[in-house]
Amino acid sequence: MRDDTAGSQAQFIGSGQTNMSKSLYANMGGTAVIPVSGPLTKASNFLSFFFGGTSYAYIQAALATALEDDEVSNIMLRMDSPGGVVNGLEDTADMVYEARGKKPILAYADGMMASAAYEIGSAADEIVAGSTAMVGSIGVLMVHEDWSKFNETVGVNVTYLTAGKYKALGNPDGPLSDLARETFQSELDDLYTLFVETVARNREVETSKVLTDMADGRIFIGQKAMDAGLVDRIGNFTQAIERARALPATGNIFKIINKGALKMEQTITLQLLEDHAPDLLTQIRETAATAAAKTAYDDGILAERVRVTEILNAEADAGQTRKAIEDGVAAEAAYKQFYQAEKEKRAKGLEDLKAQAPEPLEVEDPEEVPKVPKDPAVARREWRPTIGPAAA
Repeated sequence: MRDDTAGSQAQFIGSGQTNMSKSLYANMGGTAVIPVSGPLTKASNFLSFFFGGTSYAYIQAALATALEDDEVSNIMLRMDSPGGVVNGLEDTADMVYEARGKKPILAYADGMMASAAYEIGSAADEIVAGSTAMVGSIGVLMVHEDWSKFNETVGVNVTYLTAGKYKALGNPDGPLSDLARETFQSELDDLYTLFVETVARNREVETSKVLTDMADGRIFIGQKAMDAGLVDRIGNFTQAIERARALPATGNIFKIINKGALKMEQTITLQLLEDHAPDLLTQIRETAATAAAKTAYDDGILAERVRVTEILNAEADAGQTRKAIEDGVAAEAAYKQFYQAEKEKRAKGLEDLKAQAPEPLEVEDPEEVPKVPKDPAVARREWRPTIGPAAA
């Protein structure tokens, strides 16, 4: 995909990275700054070596290395590019998108971030653009050159021998035929649809919004790019670095809620996280499960300590106490066991006492002792009234 703004590529041909052997990126206080400048190609070539430009292979290698670098906590794609070729673009944009959640990734539009460069930048967690940065140019361009007049002038007659209806379609030695135009336009439409859908995925908006507000091929400058939803913030390079360091380690959840405004205007639901932040949801669930397991473990220890203490406080038989603790019997159930055991013990003790008691002594019943009649003389004296001097 190339920018179709006249002269834009020539403007940036001289900028770019020509010496990639020293380092894939600059580490600025934990921020890996990956330069993406000039025309974008699938791989480095002779022209890019001398005239500048960036290859998709380099971007992928730098990103992969930064993700594995323990000294890197966040990543910035410092972009100043008018776009580039289609071949290799989707893989690069997908790699940036899939890196979300591993380390915060910010794209900084430092001059121009157009066409293919925008598709790559849109895959970052957040986009910051300079106040005069040119952003957008979402579209696809194909050029057909007709050299037939020139050939005729210099006396060159080119003949194509083909097998297959479309084999030499759109060759530069003749005018563009209706079939060639129709075929190429269909291919462009397919690429454009893919471009729009990728941007919609990356920016987490509907494709209809991309089509109406972003993807008509226009360039948006600074604040207008933010108004259109192409970027999240306006700032300079220093502010972009600060913002990259401030991004959450699990990705920018605020973008899910309200793109660009950073406001919590929508309730974060389970479905919202499942749809837009599955990695974050997995991390939340794992953290919650770990916390729940630890809480359950701590609660179990406390409950066991209380149970054992209550059983010991019952001051029951040592053997019964030990067995109740080892069997995991609840304190209340242990109390019932101890009570029943004590009741049985006392009943048995009473039976033992009865069994060991001596035989009772036999005592005569007073009623059963026979009465002996008294002597008549004695009886008479006992009943005679005592009147006057005693007489015999």
